[in-house]
Amino acid sequence: MALKASAALDIEISDDEYLRCFTYTENLASGIDIATYENGGGDNIVVVIKDESILIKGFDHESEVSPHAQEEYGVWPGM
Repeated sequence: MALKASAALDIEISDDEYLRCFTYTENLASGIDIATYENGGGDNIVVVIKDESILIKGFDHESEVSPHAQEEYGVWPGM
């Protein structure tokens, strides 16, 4: 519910779609809702909601586990 409210507020605050960080799409396919957050600086999160199930995928470009934060591009040990 907070993601839906954030997307609604983003629409009210900014007339320019490219400046918005949050989106929320209801019933994208067969009862699946999609919420996204992108801050424009390389960080993002995608939340897929269907019934009682939720899938969350995020990326923080400054995280030490990011392959882009290492001297040599690679996968974090143990991943």
